Amino acid sequence: MSAENQESDSIDIEEVVLRAKEIMLRDGMHVPALIMDADPQIIVGEIKKLPDADEDKLNLFRSIGLKLAKHGTIQRLRQVFMVSEAWYSMPNNESDENLRPSEDPNRKEVLIIVGVAVNENKKFMKILEILRDTDKKVISLEAINEVVAMENKLAIETPFLDALVDGYQNAFRARYN
Repeated sequence: MSAENQESDSIDIEEVVLRAKEIMLRDGMHVPALIMDADPQIIVGEIKKLPDADEDKLNLFRSIGLKLAKHGTIQRLRQVFMVSEAWYSMPNNESDENLRPSEDPNRKEVLIIVGVAVNENKKFMKILEILRDTDKKVISLEAINEVVAMENKLAIETPFLDALVDGYQNAFRARYN
């Protein structure tokens, strides 16, 4: 993961979405990225190659969290966001329920932004449809879905971000115990 650091007070989902849209419109793609809102800085990193297997992804994210805490320059992890491109589809009938979005002929290309506010028990998700012209140039991003889940009243699953937070918290506690 390549990273850049910047000092800041905090960042919110709207700012992450705005920056992600700017990148998509400028570059026509978005490398999977992590934005870690920590005290005293914001860390932005690109993940050049995500592993294929979910277990390997979980291990990668847990490892990122462990390294973040062990490094020692972060006092507190406030929020973590992930931005990535994906396929999105809604099943029309029961036979479509097991169809992977990438295999659905009616799929949509989307940009997904998910986030976890670590101490607030709050999760965020925004899904933006990527609209391209006939030359495949990104011309617009349109909101499909926006969800904010507080205290598990709505289910937003963020297993990779949860693994990062878990790795960070375990290493942070071990460092001070």
